[in-house]
Amino acid sequence: MVGNLSQISIGLADTWFLGQLEGHGPLASMGQAGVIYLVIFLVFSSAFMGIQALAARRFGQSDDRGCGLIFNNGLLLQLLIGLAVGVAGITIMDDLVRFVFSQNEAVSAVLPLTTRYLEIRVGGFVTVTTLWAFRGFFYGIGITRPDIWAGLGMNVLNIIFNYALVLGHGGFPKMGVAGAAWSSVSAQLIIALGMMALAMKEQYRRKYGLFRLEGISRKVIVGIMKLSAPRALQALAFGGSVYFFKVISDECGETALASSIIVWRIFGILVMAGLAYGAAAGTLVSQSLGEKRPDLAESYGWAASRLGFWSSACLAVVGFIFPGEIIGAFSDDPEVVKLGIVPMRLVLIFGCLDSVGIILARALSAAGASLYVMWAEICVSIGCVVPFLMLVQHFLPGDLDAIWGAWIVYMVTWFAFMTLKFRGGTWKTIEI
Repeated sequence: MVGNLSQISIGLADTWFLGQLEGHGPLASMGQAGVIYLVIFLVFSSAFMGIQALAARRFGQSDDRGCGLIFNNGLLLQLLIGLAVGVAGITIMDDLVRFVFSQNEAVSAVLPLTTRYLEIRVGGFVTVTTLWAFRGFFYGIGITRPDIWAGLGMNVLNIIFNYALVLGHGGFPKMGVAGAAWSSVSAQLIIALGMMALAMKEQYRRKYGLFRLEGISRKVIVGIMKLSAPRALQALAFGGSVYFFKVISDECGETALASSIIVWRIFGILVMAGLAYGAAAGTLVSQSLGEKRPDLAESYGWAASRLGFWSSACLAVVGFIFPGEIIGAFSDDPEVVKLGIVPMRLVLIFGCLDSVGIILARALSAAGASLYVMWAEICVSIGCVVPFLMLVQHFLPGDLDAIWGAWIVYMVTWFAFMTLKFRGGTWKTIEI
């Protein structure tokens, strides 16, 4: 929980520091960059899912060397992906940003800031893929405590770097949006090196046979990709709905864009809480299936769902009672605060259901039902959210509250798809 919440805290820190700069431009550029970066992150870090699921299954089978084999191949795969994405990010990001937002004149002024931020973040993407390879392995074998310290350390470093680079303190230049990007990449690099040092300790390296090239196998890499590819396609479908959402909401103006990015950041806390319980559920479900105990696997899934629901409910109550104060902590513009109150209340209330959907989706993917999760995402994102947004655009153009209603549709339908599948139990017999 702490480790996963720390991931969204990095975005919250970036948002807060950029909110201290003059004008809406820095926050608006973060809103644009967030759409592209989210899709890139979800697509190209998806091997984490395969590493975790396979390592957990081998752990449940008491196959220590098998766990290490998954890690060695997964780390190599993630290194290659991270380097390739980084090179592409540096060379084509300007063209990509202009292509994605070419039809939206309302945000054209902030595109140079958006491009600069993404060139730095995506250019250093190998720090992300490497870090998540380590996390996938440690999650798979049930070792989660290091992630607490990694997450906390990353946040402390990011805040220090933001203070220096975004605002220009301590003798550093005031870099604004670019400073926020460099802060995140630098913090991730330091923590990734720390996780590598941990994995190289004898207690892990010798027991699981980590960092051994002789275990590199095309068959194992293909197995990881087979489980992870549906996650990548799922991310593309999800990203498509988020992009369409952004296109419609951006037409409400720069102030609405700044308001929406704050709401997204707050909502992200619920999402990361769900992912935290989902990671635990995925590990325990896959380990239990490896032990040939499907009923125990199901119990873990439902228990994690209950915990996720009530944790999200507690956070939602605070956000519902004090929406203005929370949004006001990121921006002192009264219009930004006013526009964000209703959307934030809506997403926090229904976010409790979304948390359950996220948890069960992770459990199903870890059990090997990643294809179902992928098709469900396509149906929900492309089949429900996009048509709803088109109706809003036609009948209620410029209504930010109605636009955010599309995300309510997403959360409710996603919850329904995941709950029905998990309750059906067909996932219990899948072999990976």
